[in-house]
Amino acid sequence: LSMLMESANKGIKDAIRHIDRGVVRRVIEALWLFNMRYSDDNAIKGDCKVVARGANAMLQREQTLNARTQFLSFTNNPTDMQILGLEGRA
Repeated sequence: LSMLMESANKGIKDAIRHIDRGVVRRVIEALWLFNMRYSDDNAIKGDCKVVARGANAMLQREQTLNARTQFLSFTNNPTDMQILGLEGRA
């Protein structure tokens, strides 16, 4: 089931990745360049690189959620409940 869900979500992930690269990164780079050229505040000026990470953050959240769900399914038995208790499981 996990493999089917992964395959179904691949198109959405690709679209988000393309938006990150094609739109978000370009807008942020343009804003950064404008600030470097025209801002009077020298404290904000410096070297940096714009990295759009919206798609990566989405994938990390999904992986974390899957790991938590898998852990909860493994510990859903009477023996583990005696060890963990309700507070530990929460």
